[in-house]
Amino acid sequence: MLRARHGGQLDGLGDRGLATSPAGGRAQGGADLQSQPPQARQGPALGNPDRTAEGNSGADRRPDRGRGHRRGRRKLLRTAFPRGVKRPLAEFRGVGKRFGEHLALADLDLEVFSGEVLGLLGPNGAGKTTALRLLCGLIAPSEGSVTIDGHDTRLEPLAARRHLGFVPDGAPLYANLSPLQHLQLVGRLHDLTDERTREGTRELLTSLDLSDRSGEPVGHFSRGMRQRVALACALLPRPALLVLDEPLTGLDPPGAAMLKALLRGWAKRGGAVLYTSHLLDVVERVCDRMAILGKGRLVGVGTLEELRQRAGGDESLEQVFTRLAKSADPEAEAAALLAHTAPRTGGD
Repeated sequence: MLRARHGGQLDGLGDRGLATSPAGGRAQGGADLQSQPPQARQGPALGNPDRTAEGNSGADRRPDRGRGHRRGRRKLLRTAFPRGVKRPLAEFRGVGKRFGEHLALADLDLEVFSGEVLGLLGPNGAGKTTALRLLCGLIAPSEGSVTIDGHDTRLEPLAARRHLGFVPDGAPLYANLSPLQHLQLVGRLHDLTDERTREGTRELLTSLDLSDRSGEPVGHFSRGMRQRVALACALLPRPALLVLDEPLTGLDPPGAAMLKALLRGWAKRGGAVLYTSHLLDVVERVCDRMAILGKGRLVGVGTLEELRQRAGGDESLEQVFTRLAKSADPEAEAAALLAHTAPRTGGD
């Protein structure tokens, strides 16, 4: 199945010097992962006018044009995006999606701007998963348009995906491939140079604490470790937009703290993050704005203070979420359930 899906991309992953285990430590002359902007060094800076139509600069793509050329290119790309300038990196315009008679999303208008972490919230069945699938180009909208950095996901799917890094819930990976092989495959699929793949792989494996097990098949990994491998694969191409669906699932406390710091750092350096989670306390700490879906419609978007004003009081995010999403009273639901059930005790 792997070869059928990727047209031979898995063949000879080590035949270009990429299969050697990365050094333990950061790449020589490199920087820590969190200190680099999206698409830094070899990748196109956000807003760089010299970007190709596919979304990667010539310095990223084969053929390799020499060290002197790359050094000059890197200096230009580091300064190409003006700090403080915000622009939409993801846009939903009048988006609706039907599955037969079921309306999953209706008239969704939403933007995710550079420099922000946007939390996408909603009860089960609200349309969050549908919105993410539309953004990733896995399904097409019934009406309206979805764009990533100006590229329509339906009309320019490949160009749109080059700007997107997606970490789905559950981290679906190839059980028989190692973290190193996953990253090599991502480098090939994104047409990255060998040098950039090697350097990015070293940095990511080290920063995400995967170096010691970089050669082991991920089928033996815990869910948290698989989540870190999926995150590494999403970060390697240095996308403008990161989309994460329940990214903290399975992570231990240090891993969760690292991820939260990484998301904030990614946004501060000009990228955008769309983040879904049921952990509302984490969303409140990490996200700049929140968008709340209810029954397929956008029922609120803004900062927590703006959402509080809309909800009509100085409430917690959980209370605001419950009120705006028009979900049932969770305490009333629990009381109704307890009225019909009871825990068994020793005398029962």
